[in-house]
Amino acid sequence: MSDKQVVEAKNIIAVILAAGESSRFGSPKQLADWHGKPLLQHVFDTVSQVFPKTWVMLGANYKEINSVLSFGVAKVLHESAWQEGMGKVIASAASSAESEALLTDENVDGLLFLLGDQPLIETSDLRKYCTLVNEQANEIICAGYQEEDKELSLGVPAYFPWSYLPQLKGLAVPGNQGGAKGIILRNKTTPVYLGGRVQDVDTESDLERLRLAVTSVC
Repeated sequence: MSDKQVVEAKNIIAVILAAGESSRFGSPKQLADWHGKPLLQHVFDTVSQVFPKTWVMLGANYKEINSVLSFGVAKVLHESAWQEGMGKVIASAASSAESEALLTDENVDGLLFLLGDQPLIETSDLRKYCTLVNEQANEIICAGYQEEDKELSLGVPAYFPWSYLPQLKGLAVPGNQGGAKGIILRNKTTPVYLGGRVQDVDTESDLERLRLAVTSVC
C-alpha cells in the first residue's frame, strides 16, 4: 500500500465483475444493447475514464464476450471457476492484484469493485469515491441506497483499502454468492449515495425499464 497522504485514481484498481452466466436474462447480458453499445462495453468505458487501472473479470461465455468487446490494454481475467460464486471471483481478483503489486512494485491503495450490469453509474459517481477515499482512507466506501420504509442497504460499487486484501482473498468459499457483503457488514463503512443509479440488470425487462428511464431524462 502507498504511504502517500493523497490517494489517486491511478493507485486504485477498479474491478468490473462480469463473470456470471446471465441465467435470468436468457443470453449473455454483457452483450445486450445499451443505447448502441454492448452493456459491459458501456460500463467499461465509463469506469476506465476515471480509473486507468480497470480490470474486467469474465467467466461464463468468456470467449464470446472477449471476442466482441474492446478493452484496450486493460487486464481481462478469466475465472474458470465462476460457478463457485461471486466470492470466488472477488477472491481471484484480489489474489491477482496482490501478485501484480509484488511483480511491478507499483503503489496500490485499494480495490474498487463494480458490477458489469449497472449501466446508470456515471463518471461523477466514481469521482465521489476518489474524494471519499482521501477523507476516509482506511474505511470501506460503498454505495448506500434505501427503499421506502426499509433499512439502509450497502453494496457495490464498493471500495476496499489494501489492508482488506486478506479478507477479500478469503472469500473463495464455494457457493458464496453474497460476495463481499459479509466484510462490508462486519466493518466500518462510509456510504456513497448515488440516488437511483444503483440498479442492476437481471432480466430483459430490467434492461428495457432502465433504457426507458434514460431516454425520458434526455
